[in-house]
Amino acid sequence: MRKRAGLSQQEVADAVGVSSMTISSWELGKQRPRNKRIVMIADALGVSTEAVMNALGTDAPTVEGSAGTQPWKIRGSEPQSNNELGVRGVSRNGKGFSARLRFKGELHYLGTFGTIEEAAAARADAEKRIFGPVIAAVDRSDGR
Repeated sequence: MRKRAGLSQQEVADAVGVSSMTISSWELGKQRPRNKRIVMIADALGVSTEAVMNALGTDAPTVEGSAGTQPWKIRGSEPQSNNELGVRGVSRNGKGFSARLRFKGELHYLGTFGTIEEAAAARADAEKRIFGPVIAAVDRSDGR
């Protein structure tokens, strides 16, 4: 995967903040990168975190209470590529702007709002309330 991206071990190491020896250990399966590093590797290679985890032969991190959720995804803030508004979890509907989020495989509708700012604020509040405990648990498991 790294070679297909045209990058050396040192270039990936510099992007991720580790040594080239660590990259080699990950590639050889001697060690597994922490979750935060998987996100950084994906960014450096221009691929999804799932692709990195598949290449490493690693399952998604598990945290009690997070079944059906991918913690590295909920930490991100980028909207999906088909989101025309540029705000994650917010879309336009006939009555205004709706906010929603998916957690544990279930879609949570947060409401319809008069402005995009109100919908974005509702989404941000729900992320803190719902995603916060899972992110904190992942951080603890990563030693952060």
